[in-house]
Amino acid sequence: MTVKLLLLKSGEEIIADVQDIVNDKDQTIGYYLNKPCVVKIKDIEVEREDKEKDSQNAAKFSIVIYPWIALTSDKFISIPVDWTITLVEPISKVKDMYKEQVMEYNQNDQSTDSSEQSNTDIED
Repeated sequence: MTVKLLLLKSGEEIIADVQDIVNDKDQTIGYYLNKPCVVKIKDIEVEREDKEKDSQNAAKFSIVIYPWIALTSDKFISIPVDWTITLVEPISKVKDMYKEQVMEYNQNDQSTDSSEQSNTDIED
């Protein structure tokens, strides 16, 4: 499993188990996304322990994950490589949240529903 975070031209941030689509010249021409989900940041708060020390500031926020194309029964969704701005490694808390709440939840081929939507507080 290769869980990655993709930023698309549309501005959407998608987390998914990603596999390259390669042509006969071994060039990546797109990606297969297994159980892709939109990742949104909500409720950003900045706490200041000491107003004079900016390095002491801690940002708290919630992450919401929900199915990217919720009304499909397709297990893999392909996107062309030119629609991807970047492909990065997600922070461990977001990656773990995706694995536990999306990948493990659907192991028995259960249908996707709103119970996959979740929040988690993350401090930076």
